[in-house]
Amino acid sequence: MELNKAETATRLGVTTRAIERYMSTERPPEQRLVPVRYQPGRGGQQPVFDSEVVDAFKVRMEQAAQEKRDKPANSDTQALARQVRPDALQALAALIQNKPAGVPVEAKLYLTIHECSELSGLSQKEIREAVKSGALKSRRGRRGAVVVGRNDLIAWAAA
Repeated sequence: MELNKAETATRLGVTTRAIERYMSTERPPEQRLVPVRYQPGRGGQQPVFDSEVVDAFKVRMEQAAQEKRDKPANSDTQALARQVRPDALQALAALIQNKPAGVPVEAKLYLTIHECSELSGLSQKEIREAVKSGALKSRRGRRGAVVVGRNDLIAWAAA
C-alpha cells in the first residue's frame, strides 16, 4: 500500500516536517531514513512511501527509544552527583522554596523594609512611614533599595 507524506507522518506519530527530514535529499538514497519514491501529482512530483517500509522504520524507532530508556545512567553523571557539596544542595533547596540562601535576617547588619518588618513584627507600611518622617534612619543600598541599620531599627522600635 502506498502512503503520502501526511499519512506516513500519522502512522509514525511525527510531523510532516520530520518526514521531510527523514527523506532528506542531502543524503544518498541508500542512507535515507525513510526511502521514498516520487510520482507525478498535483503541483509536480509527490513523495510516495511504501507502508511496509514505514512500518519497519517505526519498529526501528521504537526499539531505539526503548534501548535509550533501558540504558543505565552515564557513570560520569553518577560520579558528578556524588561530588555535589552539601552546601550547594542547601542553596538549591532554598531556591526551590523561594527563599534566599544567603545570610539569615537575624544576622544582617543592614535590612530592607521587608526584612525590618519580618524581624520586628511591624508592618512594612509603619516602617516606611517612620523612614519617610525621619524617625528611622535609612540609606540606599547597593541596588537602590532602602536599607535600615539593625541598631537603628532596634533603637527606633524601643522608643
